[in-house]
Amino acid sequence: MPRTARRTLAFESMEGRILLSHGMSHHHSVAMHRDRAAMTHFLLNGSLVGIPFGTVGPDGINVSSFTLTGRTRSMGKVAASLSMTDNVIAPGKQPDLSNATLTLANHRGSVQIKTAASPGTRYIFIVTSGTGVYSSAYGSGVAAISYNARMHEYQIALRSSRY
Repeated sequence: MPRTARRTLAFESMEGRILLSHGMSHHHSVAMHRDRAAMTHFLLNGSLVGIPFGTVGPDGINVSSFTLTGRTRSMGKVAASLSMTDNVIAPGKQPDLSNATLTLANHRGSVQIKTAASPGTRYIFIVTSGTGVYSSAYGSGVAAISYNARMHEYQIALRSSRY
């Protein structure tokens, strides 16, 4: 009676081993270098100003979004759109930018940032996406909102983290 060898599927750990295929390692390193070069740490240091328009109610102004304009370090002159999750701006208060989305755009593309929840007027943000030349942008920082009573407008100051 002939014996048959039984084969089983097994995986060998490659940890700590060197890839000997020069062609594959070269191609892989070129692709990784290209990907790293395409990603750019994005510095959004700058400020935006705008006036929210909405429906006046008993609790304040009901505004779901408003437009702003300004300048940032990496983009230059921008137009921005702020979408808020808390739509009511109470009289004499700052808008709540917790979990808000801010989209900044110019003729070269756009960048979208998302803020974290905060009890004050300073919000941590991260860059969540980009288009055009900013499609591989990444970064984070702090957004602070204030009201300029003389100009009757809100100002958002953006300060990016270094890393």
